[in-house]
Amino acid sequence: MSAQQFKYLFQPIQIGPFTVKNRIMTAPHGTLMCEMGLPTEEFIYYEIEKAKGGAGWVGMSVGYTEPRDIIFQKHNGGHYDRHAWAWKKEIIPGFKRIAEGVHEYGARCSFQIYGSTLGSKRGPSLVPDCNFSEQMWEPLTKDDIKRYMEYHAICCENIKEAGFDAIDIHNHSGLVADFISGTINKRTDEYGGSLENRVRLLMETIDVTRQVVGDKMAIGYTLTVDDMLPGSIVPEEAVELAKMLDEDKKVDWLICGIGRETQSMHMYFGPLYLPPAYQLYAVEQIKEVVKNIPIVAVGRINDPMIAENILAEGKADMVAMARPLIADPELPNKAREGRLDDIRPCMGDNQNCIKFMMDGAPIRCIANPTIGMEHWGWGIGGYKPAPVKKKVIVVGGGPAGMEAARVCALKGHDVTIYEKANELGGQALLAEKLPGREELGGLIRWQKIQLPQAGVKIVTGTEVTAQMILDPKPDAVVVATGSTWMRNGYTGMSHMEVDGWQQDNVFTADEIVRRIANGDTNFGKKAFIWDGRVDITAIGLAEMLADQGCEVEIVSPVPMIGGLDQIKDMTIFHTTPRLLNKGVILSPNTFIVMLVDRTVTVLNTHTMAMREITDVDTAVFITGKTPNDGLYNELEGKVPELFKIGDARNPHSMGEANRDGHFVGRLL
Repeated sequence: MSAQQFKYLFQPIQIGPFTVKNRIMTAPHGTLMCEMGLPTEEFIYYEIEKAKGGAGWVGMSVGYTEPRDIIFQKHNGGHYDRHAWAWKKEIIPGFKRIAEGVHEYGARCSFQIYGSTLGSKRGPSLVPDCNFSEQMWEPLTKDDIKRYMEYHAICCENIKEAGFDAIDIHNHSGLVADFISGTINKRTDEYGGSLENRVRLLMETIDVTRQVVGDKMAIGYTLTVDDMLPGSIVPEEAVELAKMLDEDKKVDWLICGIGRETQSMHMYFGPLYLPPAYQLYAVEQIKEVVKNIPIVAVGRINDPMIAENILAEGKADMVAMARPLIADPELPNKAREGRLDDIRPCMGDNQNCIKFMMDGAPIRCIANPTIGMEHWGWGIGGYKPAPVKKKVIVVGGGPAGMEAARVCALKGHDVTIYEKANELGGQALLAEKLPGREELGGLIRWQKIQLPQAGVKIVTGTEVTAQMILDPKPDAVVVATGSTWMRNGYTGMSHMEVDGWQQDNVFTADEIVRRIANGDTNFGKKAFIWDGRVDITAIGLAEMLADQGCEVEIVSPVPMIGGLDQIKDMTIFHTTPRLLNKGVILSPNTFIVMLVDRTVTVLNTHTMAMREITDVDTAVFITGKTPNDGLYNELEGKVPELFKIGDARNPHSMGEANRDGHFVGRLL
């Protein structure tokens, strides 16, 4: 698709009192880049980068409404002090810099205000807190509501003074959403009961916002069409609410989506197990009844062609992207210029964006290693020629090696990358073969396109020796030779090998994936997986083996198969049904003791009771990886500059490997 074929995506649109140059919005999302509620340099540059990359509208979040939103939380706890404290006058200088930077690139900007109930011990009614179920919410009094409105007005004044174009009212959780909910709101006064009463707080919030900002700024509302909780916020009532807002044109735009923080967050932050534009069914319901307000679609709209089709079919007036513009802030400019192959893909894995946010850490991205580094000058257009051109050899063509080679070449070095296999990609080629995770190959495909464009010479099917490198000696060598899966079942939880690991029916994760990829389906009738690594690997392999007709059991020492990280990145809510529907047996809190022939003995970590799993044809041990650093050790002290990156340095994740390669590329 050429730039000329984007008939709708780059057309301007009127939003309230202002014109937006195109139909691409950065969807409001929490970055956790503030400190003690104030914007940092990291946050300021991060947001401006979206405008620099071509988005017509930069939507920002999260702005807490009042001190009581965070008073019960300890500082440095993550979500509370690293989101903006929108009531504080001290935010204005930093926000003003963002507004000025966004406007410099011809874009508009809005900020989303959030009256929090999560963890603040208060809400519309006396109900259990959704996160801390031992706590009951304190019902808001009329004085509390008045106080909320007063602080909301202060927030609006601050955002207005900073020079923002618009204010967005949050509704995927918080006071407004909880008052609207038919199951959370149990009030018997004028704020409870009928839909008209339950939306009263929203209408009053909009009115207060308009009183503060006047007609020179726009006001938007993030409308939850379906929060996926029976009887809470349901599509039928969302449609009626949309009609109310539309009749009087109470707001200037509506972002429409599904899910609630935190009960149905796995649908709010949908991972790669959900298809692109999966929330569109909800957007369409609102678009059908709203005639006066522009509708913004959201939810894994990760490709400009998908966005164009949504607009062309009249299903929305704008599209909002969060994760795709994290993966590549230049997506709009590249699409407009017809450079679709140059767009770094968002793979929807949630490992470094959503999971980091859940950890209370500033967000990052497995595909884009410069997120959060824009203030270092590492953002768009940040490659400067190296002062001295060097001959650089990169050994290993996985994500880390390819990124190091790409960055070195962009800085003007003479770069050659060697890969032992016949194809670049490393272990990422195996990761994308796990069921439902096909998109994980997106980064590899993008890197393969970028290397020749940057001038990197590529040599595959060649195992590099120290002698090959030393004759003639290069200026720098980057060793990215990956790692090897451990076969002996050794984990950090026991620091012991598993007796029987040498048997012929014991396999590593990569061996299973390769066999299935090559058409070898001879795994017998029963498979056992020892998951001492606790990530997506065991889950994916279990589904693969079940698809081959095996009865599969996963044993893991942690309380939940997949562990806490799979909850944080929202994948476990999608993978667990897949496993259970295929008959996979999940055995958490269980440790492997030994394997003798086809019998595995396991131990319950709480009761210490042992049991036997018999007739095991295939056993898979998934634990650690051993760095393949032999070449590095041979070269140490023999070349001017030597680096070890990715799994060869420290077996970790794709995101860590990609950042490792990028950082070393910047150093050279």
